[in-house]
Amino acid sequence: MVKNEFRAVIKHLHMKGLTPKEIKAELDNFQKCLKMFQRNPDEFLCRFITEEGKDREVGRKDDGHSFLRCTCIIHIDYLPSKQTINSDYYAALLDYFNNILHLAKKKVLFHQDNARVHTCPAPMTKFNKFRYELLPYPAYSPDLAPCDYFLFSNLK
Repeated sequence: MVKNEFRAVIKHLHMKGLTPKEIKAELDNFQKCLKMFQRNPDEFLCRFITEEGKDREVGRKDDGHSFLRCTCIIHIDYLPSKQTINSDYYAALLDYFNNILHLAKKKVLFHQDNARVHTCPAPMTKFNKFRYELLPYPAYSPDLAPCDYFLFSNLK
């Protein structure tokens, strides 16, 4: 990145209220993802899968998790009535998702938010078991949720 562009990014992150430590973490995450993309853009985009979940009140019919690839929707899961997503449910969902991907025999580059249900031991054990590569996710970044405004606008 050119020095002036680098300064502009730091200034923008500082104006958002991030501390120097948080800015460094953001830039490190960005550099890691950028290097992965620059090595082989086509492979990166083919492997990239993002998880989108809706945190809504319990019992709504539209509670769901979806797994998306750049070319298609891989899977959408709707919660049964009066059920919340917990670590066991998410781990079982990852098992089902892995069975779908196992048929395609693809390496997975997984992107998800830092919600507690995603980062607790049960799902993380599944990620290690399935050898999914997790992309770093910033602590708070609403601009990284494209599906909230594109695919699921009718759920709001």
